[in-house]
Amino acid sequence: MHGLTHWLCKTNLIYRLRRSLNGRVKTQVQGGFLSSWAAILAALLYDRQYPTLILVPSAERLPNFVADLETLLGQSDRIYAFPPHPALLSGDTDIAIARDRIAAVDALHRRRNAIVVATPSAICQPTVPISVYEQSTLTVKVGATVERDELVDHLVAGGYERVPQVEAPAQFSVRGDIVDFFSPAHDLPIRIELFGDEVESIRPFDIETQRSTEQWRECVILPAREFIVRD
Repeated sequence: MHGLTHWLCKTNLIYRLRRSLNGRVKTQVQGGFLSSWAAILAALLYDRQYPTLILVPSAERLPNFVADLETLLGQSDRIYAFPPHPALLSGDTDIAIARDRIAAVDALHRRRNAIVVATPSAICQPTVPISVYEQSTLTVKVGATVERDELVDHLVAGGYERVPQVEAPAQFSVRGDIVDFFSPAHDLPIRIELFGDEVESIRPFDIETQRSTEQWRECVILPAREFIVRD
């Protein structure tokens, strides 16, 4: 926890606000700069075990607020940006924005203490329905049985592009019994190695060197875009 956040946690303002939140009392606080609100919210949310939605005024101010909150809270893995999508229903989509939005939806579904930072326009835009999201999400575990073609079909249906070598999010490649994919759920692409129909290993790897430094017991394949067309 940042020193300023630690100090704020001891103030009467934060004590009263935390009591209101815990009692589910509607509370209004006015004034202050957006950066000061990042500090106040960090003090309020550092140990909160409920999903939280924070709205900032505009998409231009979203990245700086998220960065401030990550620094002050010291728990960047809990914080997810949910930006507005400028071309949500057109073919001219921004992969980075789509990745952020899908990762935020996933965090709200899977994490009790997720903090999602959005704008009013972002939450007014449609996103993937929870039923479609669940159908389009696949958890793969070491030792489990899964056919290679099943993985490929799932990736294609989820909006991933098949390429010779994975170099960017929303791509996947296949070489023999090895399936590489880059999911919005992860910062690095993932390599799934099969032995027949059994998952032998799951490893994140570096795009440049193609080398991995660790092994995972499981991974999640999220859809690569918000709107999935299913037969």
